[in-house]
Amino acid sequence: MAQQRTYQDSMGRNVGRSVTDTRGNTTFYDPMGRNTGRSASDSRDNTTSYDAFGRNTGRSTTNGNTTTVYDSFGRRTGSMQGSK
Repeated sequence: MAQQRTYQDSMGRNVGRSVTDTRGNTTFYDPMGRNTGRSASDSRDNTTSYDAFGRNTGRSTTNGNTTTVYDSFGRRTGSMQGSK
């Protein structure tokens, strides 16, 4: 059974939520319900960023110890290696 968690700021406003499936993979959502990230139990993470107008401004993916960054058009803009 999936586990859901809601996050609130100090004023009690909804600032997002997460859903963790039975395999331990967690998906994160912003207050608008947009998928903002995914943390997988096998060390693969994905993060999506939005500006104040709700436009996709880019994303990053992590596979093991390599993080790759993409712009809003899906073009690779960088890569970083490091320990996770």
